Amino acid sequence: FIDSVNVSSLAGLTGITRVNGSVSVANTPLTTLNPLNSLKTINGYLAISYNYQLTSIGINNLDSTYGFLINDLPMLTNLGPLTYNLKQKNISTFWLISMPSLTSLSGLDSLHSALNFYVWVCSSITSLNGINQLRGDIPYGISLWA
Repeated sequence: FIDSVNVSSLAGLTGITRVNGSVSVANTPLTTLNPLNSLKTINGYLAISYNYQLTSIGINNLDSTYGFLINDLPMLTNLGPLTYNLKQKNISTFWLISMPSLTSLSGLDSLHSALNFYVWVCSSITSLNGINQLRGDIPYGISLWA
């Protein structure tokens, strides 16, 4: 769990491939999470919140996670290839909240299902392209709210 306005780099975490628990990055001045790009497995959630300068998630080798909790990243315009390498295409939770500059859901193309799927207050998204592969059971619903 990283939650500090004083963390200016994640370079010390380069090379970590597995975390038994959630990975949370909040309230930092970071512009990218690219030093976490070696992460392959998160036995928990990837939570990215209140990083007001973040312009790139930079994590694209992830092959397993319970879900994504992403909110309040006003500078982020795209998700990059966030789900492209997921081996488990069915996740527990996907929350994308308060992302005013995000223009597309591209990057979620490999996701097949989630117990719940929320996209709230993402007013620049004009298309649902990127979630074309969602299918089957989403028992707790899909909520799209501008």
